[in-house]
Formats: sequence, C-alpha cells, structure tokens
Amino acid sequence: MCCGGCLNALIRYPRLKKIVVTIWLLLLDADVFFTFVSFQPYVDEGFFLAPALISLFTMFYLFAIFLADRVKFTRRLTLNIECGMYHFPDGKVISIEDVGRAQTEEGFKEFMVANGLEEQFYQDRNNFIRHQVTWKHSVPFLRTTWFACTADIRALDVAGILNADALYSFTTRMSQLGMSLYFTMAINPQQGAMIIWASLVISITSFYLTILNIAVSFPKVLNQLELDAANEEQRKKAFENTVMPCDPILGMRKACDAEVASVSGLDKPDAIQEIMQKWADKERKFLDDMKAIAAMETGQVREGNTVGEAGHA
Repeated sequence: MCCGGCLNALIRYPRLKKIVVTIWLLLLDADVFFTFVSFQPYVDEGFFLAPALISLFTMFYLFAIFLADRVKFTRRLTLNIECGMYHFPDGKVISIEDVGRAQTEEGFKEFMVANGLEEQFYQDRNNFIRHQVTWKHSVPFLRTTWFACTADIRALDVAGILNADALYSFTTRMSQLGMSLYFTMAINPQQGAMIIWASLVISITSFYLTILNIAVSFPKVLNQLELDAANEEQRKKAFENTVMPCDPILGMRKACDAEVASVSGLDKPDAIQEIMQKWADKERKFLDDMKAIAAMETGQVREGNTVGEAGHA
C-alpha cells in the first residue's frame, strides 16, 4: 500500500519523479565509478583476474544493450497496425496511413486515445516495458545529464533505466561484488581498502534495489497508475462537457439573472448579493449531486468488471 502510494505520488508530481530518478541515476553512476576505480588496488596487489572478469562482463552488458536497442516501442506499434490488430470504433481496420507521419510514442498515444484505443495502448506498452532498454537509458553519466535536462521523465524511460540497471546488476555488478568480497576476505590489503569497501557498499545497495524492482515491478505499476490517471482525467473532462452546458445549469443562471434584474433598480446591493449566493449554492449542490452519481456509476462499473473477471477465472 505504501509503495503504491509513493509511486502514485510520482505520477501526480512530475518534479518529484524527476528528483527521485536523478538521485537513483547518481547512485548508479557512483557504483560504476567506484567499480572501475577499484581496478587500481586490484592491479597493485597483482589481482589481475578482477579487472579482466569485470571488463568481460561489461562487454556482455554493452552487447546486450546493442541487441535490445534495436527494438523500439513505436516499431512494435507499427507492426501491430500493419498486422491489422487495431480497429476504429465502427470496426474498420486501422492502417498506417490513418496514423499519419506523427509516428512517435506521443503521436501513437494521441491517435489511439482519440479512437477509443487507450486501454490497448497502455496494455501494449505494459508488455513492451519489460524489455525496454536503449543506449539513452544505459550509458552512465551521459544518461544522468540527459534526464536531468528533461522536463518530464516518461514511465517508459523509467522502465528503460530500471531494466538497464537490472541488466548491469547481473553482469558487471555481480562480477564486481564477487571480486570485491574475495579481495577483502582472501587478500585483505591495506592499500586501497577504502575504495574497495566503498565499491562493495554501493554495489550491494544498488543490487538490493534491483531485486526490489524485480519483485515489485515498478515499471508495470507506473504504467498502470499512468493509465488510471489518464482514465480519471478523461472521466472528468467527459463529466464537465456533459454537465456544465446542460439545461439545469443554464436554467438556474437565467433564473438568477431574472431575479437580480427584478431588484437591480431598487438600490439593494445586499439583496442582489443574497440572490447570487443562493443560486450559486444551488448550482454547486447540483454539480456535487451529479459528481456523486457519476462516482457511484463508476464504482458499479468497476465492481461489475471485478465480478466478471472473477467469474471468468
């Protein structure tokens, strides 16, 4: 519950999300820095196996990024459209020409939301973010600079950073942990011990956060929270578009104007104020009642979906 609340706060407050991600990236950069600075004590003690093994696993890390970077979310959406997986509300198959030239993630999102495919977009993105890794998310120091200058960090970018860190943990970081533990226990040098211990502590902390990410699946939770926030925003807009220009509201305002006009020439400002306040209270009560009805209907729909899912299970 606490974890979900914290992640929900990240969705609602982009600045907080940027601060948290920046701190996370600084920790990862510190981990990388101390990992490769520790090469000096290893070499001074003649422990050449550690730099060689860590460098080998780093090459595996870079090669895996090279393979993963070739797969783009926009390319996945394009392939889905080319395979005829998406349809307009009237049942017509969506073609790539319908999307137009704006074939970016935001362009696809706007198009799919406008055509009632918002749930499908977030579902496809949820399936994709489990494997999302690019050079932008993976290169230490450069990625920190990149995202520090970014106004808002998307859920897809957070997923890419976390996935890149998980990949780093099971390649370079794991080899560094093994070499550091062996170095401190078996060789136990005096020179350079602080560097090794600093590298060991930061690596263990980062590895623990990686395991926590795998257990909780932060990218999936963020994606779902972003979907819920988008649905809530759509519901509010639909409610405002339905309620605000409706006849009861317009009728109340006309009645208010007529009542004010009946006393406007009598030099009674207090009476006018009371009339306006009376009708403002009536309008507010009407809106509150409509919101309560809309919330009740939303709860009934969610309850019905839950029961339907349980019955299907």
